[in-house]
Amino acid sequence: MGYAIKKLIGWCVSPLGLSMLLLGAGVVAGFTRRKRLGRDLVIAGFVVLVVFSLGPVADGLTRPLEQRYTALMPAAPLEGVAAVAVLGAGYEPEPGRPATAWLQTPGLERLVEGVRVLRLAPGSRMVVSGWSDGSDLSNAEVMARAAASLGVDPSRIVGFDAPRDTAEEIAALHALVGTQRVVIVTSAEHMPRAMELAAQAGLDAIAAPASVAEGAPATGLRAWVPSPGALFRSTAAVHELLGRLWAGFVEAV
Repeated sequence: MGYAIKKLIGWCVSPLGLSMLLLGAGVVAGFTRRKRLGRDLVIAGFVVLVVFSLGPVADGLTRPLEQRYTALMPAAPLEGVAAVAVLGAGYEPEPGRPATAWLQTPGLERLVEGVRVLRLAPGSRMVVSGWSDGSDLSNAEVMARAAASLGVDPSRIVGFDAPRDTAEEIAALHALVGTQRVVIVTSAEHMPRAMELAAQAGLDAIAAPASVAEGAPATGLRAWVPSPGALFRSTAAVHELLGRLWAGFVEAV
């Protein structure tokens, strides 16, 4: 129940979800005597959608998260690493296509980085995780197949198909490695929350963020033109903020 509530709240306060709720409420109110309220709600919904679709807003929200940890570029092979954990990011079934094509962009970026880091950590295992969320295959199973197709020895892959969120992934990882050193691979904006949870669990973790932000923030007139990419990045940043607030709430309770 807690997981479902968290997901519902997350959608309602996400930029797109909040915008749709405001627009919907405005349309409904417009069919009643409260037409002025309906107009104001529609305007508010439109403003929320536009603001979070602006490049500078997306940059301001995501870059502090993306740049917290730098890319893992060791000068020598990593020693004493028990596992390289690639956190799940969901997938879409694509029958007739390789498992790599099933992964959504964040998941594929994480996996590619995980394969790279695994080659830097001889003797370690790759841990993939993520539940099925009602699908025939779990995210862990799809990630494992994709990793094998990229040349990872299946005997080095450990899958956890029960975890539904980052906290459960970290708990499963801690149960596997205990106090041994691990490398956590996830999206750059997600890394701060993952590392906070790892520290709380007592993991000896090294961060290996995928898709680290590079270059200067968007500038010029074009940066102020709303775009789906900016909305996606803003949504990811809001999701991380809510995830950290939820983790603090659960810990307090």
